[in-house]
Amino acid sequence: MYKPQKILVSVDLSSCSRAALAHALGLAKELGATVHVLYVTEGPATSQREARATAQLELDTFLSDLTTTE
Repeated sequence: MYKPQKILVSVDLSSCSRAALAHALGLAKELGATVHVLYVTEGPATSQREARATAQLELDTFLSDLTTTE
């Protein structure tokens, strides 16, 4: 049976993507795989640095909320 070593999960910070990420983390634990999270933002930003900082803060909050609820 094929055992994936990497699992890619795209998130949009919704409750559905939170559930998908939680499922992927459980699956990765069973399989000994790593999870990679993809979060893409859209919309105007005054600079790439500002957009990156905002996205990082949003994603960090999303991920910390996930770990505190398990």
